[in-house]
Amino acid sequence: MIKHAKLQNVYLTQTIYRFLLKYFEQHRACPSYQEIAQGCYMAPSTISRHLDRLEMAGVIERVEGQKRNIRLTDQPLPKWLHDSTS
Repeated sequence: MIKHAKLQNVYLTQTIYRFLLKYFEQHRACPSYQEIAQGCYMAPSTISRHLDRLEMAGVIERVEGQKRNIRLTDQPLPKWLHDSTS
């Protein structure tokens, strides 16, 4: 059960990361938290938790005090973030 929950968490984080990549590619701008939540069919509080994980992994950074504050970094993806289904 715990392993399933951890895999679910990783999957949700991967989903958000893929959404960010696609959004940046299409709009050349960062999405709002609400756009991420809507695009990933998740609650905004869930988005925030997974963005924290992505930031700790070094693949995004957030600028305090700005709206649309997410920036992709040049950091390589950690192993746990690689999607084994693609």
